[in-house]
Amino acid sequence: MNTEISAIMDQSGRVLDWANAVKYSPAELSAEDKEISAVTDAWVKELCKTGFDKDHELSALVTKTFTPDTVSAPSELIDMLFDNDSIGEFDDYRVTVDPENTIEVYDAITGGNVPRSFIDFKVLKPTFCSLQAETSLKLEDIRRGGYKSVANMITNINEAFELARVTRILDILDKALAGGENVFTETGATPTEEICRKLATYLMDVTNGETPAIFGQNKYIVGMTGLQSAQYGFSDAVKNQYNKVGKLDMYAGCRLFGLSGVKKLANGDFIIPDKRLFAAAGKIGKVITRGETRTYQETDINNEQIHIKVGGYSFGTVVTDISKAAKVVYNQ
Repeated sequence: MNTEISAIMDQSGRVLDWANAVKYSPAELSAEDKEISAVTDAWVKELCKTGFDKDHELSALVTKTFTPDTVSAPSELIDMLFDNDSIGEFDDYRVTVDPENTIEVYDAITGGNVPRSFIDFKVLKPTFCSLQAETSLKLEDIRRGGYKSVANMITNINEAFELARVTRILDILDKALAGGENVFTETGATPTEEICRKLATYLMDVTNGETPAIFGQNKYIVGMTGLQSAQYGFSDAVKNQYNKVGKLDMYAGCRLFGLSGVKKLANGDFIIPDKRLFAAAGKIGKVITRGETRTYQETDINNEQIHIKVGGYSFGTVVTDISKAAKVVYNQ
């Protein structure tokens, strides 16, 4: 590949930025993106003549999309809930949780004694996941689509890993919220004034100045913003927003985030669980990236395709303060 373009694509996150631009905004490519596309197109079409990729440049392109910047920089949702860290492939990790103030004060007489209080220091270990995916890129498809085939493959692989990551993190959060004062139950299938107010009040009580966030599938966020309490005192600007997008950004001092209830993983699972509404009043834990993602490739000359295997995508999740999180469970 052109040396100058290779240097540009070595920049952290640049390959993924280019691939996303090609897939989602092809009419708005920058001059540099167009140059990358032209060089990539010529290179992959030459590759297709023999299927021989001496330096495994195709797998190297995929690997470049999983830089520390892209793997440790999660979606906005996960970034709101967790701090991020990274460790080596064979390193271990522990988190020491700031203890609660459990010092108890008693009425006492001069010179007397009272029961001693103890502070509980906890050390937690993350739950680690190691993800892997494999695919094949037909040489015929590369000849037909050129650089677009490569860009689509890069984007699809990266999105699949990121969505799988988000799904697993939310599953850990869902299981951590097993019951107690921060779990609320709706008897029906839609948000109600009573439960939404209880949720907002709980978040106000546990926040340390952060703006709480409530997130779930769009149907629940839209349902919340349709409540009378959400629409009280609407300004003209807020009314216009509601009319344009069908939902609001805030409810009772909490930011609202809606996610698609239609878009799913390749296996059919929801990205965010159904019949759930999650919330958090600040950071509740850590997500730790372990090691580096690896990409392997080999050419299958009998089927005229290039086999791509992506592995080593490993991360751990640990919830350190579940009291700052909450959820609503819908029974229908």
